[in-house]
Amino acid sequence: MTRPRKITPYLNCGAGYSFALASCTNGGMLLNPAIGAEIALRGKLQLLLNAGYEFQELERLKGYSDDHFSVEFRERLNHHSIVLRAGVLF
Repeated sequence: MTRPRKITPYLNCGAGYSFALASCTNGGMLLNPAIGAEIALRGKLQLLLNAGYEFQELERLKGYSDDHFSVEFRERLNHHSIVLRAGVLF
């Protein structure tokens, strides 16, 4: 075993698939890599801090119609976000 440290760095990676509730929308892949630190405070109390990047795909059907024509198309969206998290572990 290693000796306890005041600050412990860590890497984290979350991955999954999102599901949409609307019938005209499809979910997509979700990826969230992050780097963080676990900081010992007192006793078993610890502060968790991390920063990461989040990528999510989404696809939805859109349509338009009037008296002369009707059109339907798929719209693909990619969301890119920077994520900052803080938490307490006790």
